[in-house]
Amino acid sequence: MLVNTECLKQWPNQTLKGLRRSISDHVPLVLQSGIKDWGPRPFRFINSWLEHPQFKEFFQEKWKEYNIEGWAAYRLKGKLKLLKKDIREWNKVVFGDIDYIDTKKKGIEVLDRIDDVMGLEEEEIIQRTKSTAELIRFGQRKEKLLAQKAKARWLRDRDVNSSYFDGWINRNIKFNMIEGLF
Repeated sequence: MLVNTECLKQWPNQTLKGLRRSISDHVPLVLQSGIKDWGPRPFRFINSWLEHPQFKEFFQEKWKEYNIEGWAAYRLKGKLKLLKKDIREWNKVVFGDIDYIDTKKKGIEVLDRIDDVMGLEEEEIIQRTKSTAELIRFGQRKEKLLAQKAKARWLRDRDVNSSYFDGWINRNIKFNMIEGLF
């Protein structure tokens, strides 16, 4: 591979890697740049946030907190930009709090052991029921999140069989088309 000095100035952290040779006597080469700056990560709204009991209150509180001057579209853009940062933080701290979930699971396990030995009092039964209901709601939110991610991935990658089925649909459309009346 030939490289000139201008190329090295433009992309200083390049690496060239030779891959395995297959049937051909040529060796495939992969040229990589060490710097990978894809820009800012895109913000994706997670639908299951809406089911979290604290989200609506959090959203309203933050939205009222932002004071941005300017015309309406500028204010909207500014508020959404600030809200994006705060929602990402809220998502890490509140929505995806793994310790909270583990604590609930351990609490239920402790109550189950107590129940096996001597039974639960009414207050403990209520506490166990509430904890179980919270874990079920968390599981449902997690399922919805995974479904949303799977749908986004499918839209991005497309199904492997899409071209096959698209071909059949197009063939049927052509077959059923009336080109004219004679």
